[in-house]
Amino acid sequence: MKKTTSCTQRDVAAHLGISHATVSRALRNDPRITEAVRQRVRQAARKLGYRRDPKLAELMTHLRGSKRRAFYGTLAWITDLDPSSEYHRWLQNFNFGPAFERADELGYKLEPFTRVTPADAPHLAHTLEARGIRGIALMFFFRPVNPDEWRWDWDRFALVYSGTIPTRPSFDMVDADYFANCLLLYKTLAEHGYRRIGVATELNIEQSLNHTLSAAGDLFARLHPDHPMFEPCLPAKLSEAAVPIIQKWIKRHRVDCVVSSAHGMRELLETCGYSLPDDIGLAFPAVNPNDDWSGVDQRDRLIAYGVVETLVASVEQGRSGIPACPRRILLPGVWHPGATCH
Repeated sequence: MKKTTSCTQRDVAAHLGISHATVSRALRNDPRITEAVRQRVRQAARKLGYRRDPKLAELMTHLRGSKRRAFYGTLAWITDLDPSSEYHRWLQNFNFGPAFERADELGYKLEPFTRVTPADAPHLAHTLEARGIRGIALMFFFRPVNPDEWRWDWDRFALVYSGTIPTRPSFDMVDADYFANCLLLYKTLAEHGYRRIGVATELNIEQSLNHTLSAAGDLFARLHPDHPMFEPCLPAKLSEAAVPIIQKWIKRHRVDCVVSSAHGMRELLETCGYSLPDDIGLAFPAVNPNDDWSGVDQRDRLIAYGVVETLVASVEQGRSGIPACPRRILLPGVWHPGATCH
């Protein structure tokens, strides 16, 4: 009986009269290989019965990852952050730095485009195409992104989203697991001895986050009946007018720890005459680990890395446009002790 042998990449290369390296890159959707050549290689591989060896692929991935990759192209970081704002500039630098590092390690340049609005789309699309940019990271839009408002062809680009929740699930997304982080917040505060934990934040912030902070608190209270949940305090703004509202709310519900997504809450509680954490605790679902606020470190560096890695994979796999079934990668945070809770 004749022994059958499996088809290799070298067999495909010999059949087409091209190099083994070209076949290898084409089967990995390497952007250096034209789409026409990639299609020829895939068709020949199917015809000859080529099957990918998972163990060999794992070894080659390790070997490729152990050395610096060649330059493959430029990716775009698009945001509506305004660098003239000190906070926006800090937010951009804090997240762009790790993303730039990871893109560089993977052989790409990451170029930021700031203060971008839907009205800028036609001109921006022309700029991106002129520079050969095929991958876009949509990150940190204070105004949720509505694809229908952007007058350009989304199918021309590979896309990954991170930041403010979009108006509808449209893009592949890499972000913090905000709901899980909120549950971690309540769980940790309970372990620290707090029993009457209440939500106080600005109404528009809670609305923009789909009331997730309050919803997680309600779920935690249902799972832990000894930790009652009461209505949140949601003033329009953390202004002077909000001081008596929050004071009354704290006294009425005997709040021993406030959870908030508005960072002005610390100053407001101090204006109310509370000493943190002696009189009352304060914690946030997202904190900068370099600050002394108690709460959840979302591990923004890992998120930035994940955005770039997912975008590079989409570019190299030819995954472009708005997908029929968007993928969502949510990364859990870790507790940051800080100085605003016991």
